[in-house]
Amino acid sequence: MHKKNILIKKARQICVIPNEYKLEIEDYYEDGARAVFAWKHPDDEEIGIWIELDGNGQLIDFTKDKSTEEMHHAILSQEDLIKIALQFTELHYPGVISKFKEERVQKTEEKLRVSYIHMELNLPLPFTGFYIDVNEHGEIMQFHYDGAAEHIVIPECLQPEEKVRDEFLKDIKMNLMIVSLNEELYENGDNLPQLVYEPEFCFYEMPADGGLKGLRGQHEHIEPEPEPEPAYKNLSKLEFLGSPEALTNLDAGFTKIREQDLGDAIGLVYRKGGDEPAAADDSLMTFFNKRNENTIKIKRDKETGKLLGFFSFYETSGNQLLSIKECERTAVQFLNAIYSNAHLYFMMDQEIESDEERAFFQFDLIHHGIHVRYGMARINVNRTTGKITHSSPVSKSDSWYIKGERH
Repeated sequence: MHKKNILIKKARQICVIPNEYKLEIEDYYEDGARAVFAWKHPDDEEIGIWIELDGNGQLIDFTKDKSTEEMHHAILSQEDLIKIALQFTELHYPGVISKFKEERVQKTEEKLRVSYIHMELNLPLPFTGFYIDVNEHGEIMQFHYDGAAEHIVIPECLQPEEKVRDEFLKDIKMNLMIVSLNEELYENGDNLPQLVYEPEFCFYEMPADGGLKGLRGQHEHIEPEPEPEPAYKNLSKLEFLGSPEALTNLDAGFTKIREQDLGDAIGLVYRKGGDEPAAADDSLMTFFNKRNENTIKIKRDKETGKLLGFFSFYETSGNQLLSIKECERTAVQFLNAIYSNAHLYFMMDQEIESDEERAFFQFDLIHHGIHVRYGMARINVNRTTGKITHSSPVSKSDSWYIKGERH
């Protein structure tokens, strides 16, 4: 307990924590690996401060959702912001910057991100280095430290890239796929669906030091057994005249407790009875349990209000034992309640998972026999109540394929 008090004192020194903020998470792992502290804004629980320290009080992770400092100076130049970011890093990890190489400096309207990474053989090592966000006034808003890689083994020799590439290309297979090409990721991308050839990548690696266990003719090569192609069946047209919510366990007993802007969508959280359960302690696990207990979470399209996702943490059990066929009918009705004429665009994977309480269905979006990337809807049905407990319908971009959904 004494060590936890020392750690929370160190956490409070990381940044300005307003007096009105409430300490909501105070989690200390007795093995000394880390401590987590989080403060919540009194009027908006989506705004807060998160600080994670290791057992020695070193800062591992820090996030501040909103400025907590009174800023009286002007907007700073990028050069000054980078200087402030590196000074903060040097304060918490003296001399460490020299171990890493600058990865990128990324500027947005609200903040500047500076990131450094550990490099070997002129290649970045994943999960190393640090990144730090600073707002335009010079206030540190986020910091995360991964550190340097250890026990690095550098091969004495490297195989020629051309040899490895040629061997790899012998086994590669190309598949037709429909993909929305994000304009931020692809040259000439337009965020619209395109018919593309996509490589079916091999699931083995080729060590670069000459011990090419994956290469044909040098060592025994064991191919992973290919997964069988899913078997599909067409959907019947099961129209449901009511709203999709009528097929769920969201009823008048639930009260909306949170709402969050998710960009193109709105996230809504409802709780049975409305009141948040009392917390037994301030641990991280208790915090998440408290946030989720007896809740239903819904995702809606911001413009149309259309249901995009549904997840129930409200555990309930009925006195029925519905057959898989009966649950399938409910799932198909739910899909049709969201997308009219869903039977024209979706096919159901016939490999159905189920247990005594639930049945899990997957519906794939297939256009003229070609799969649409990420075009799937997963729907779970409670076999004891006949209600939908979880759904993850296709994204807004993929709904382009569905008649009546084009914008």
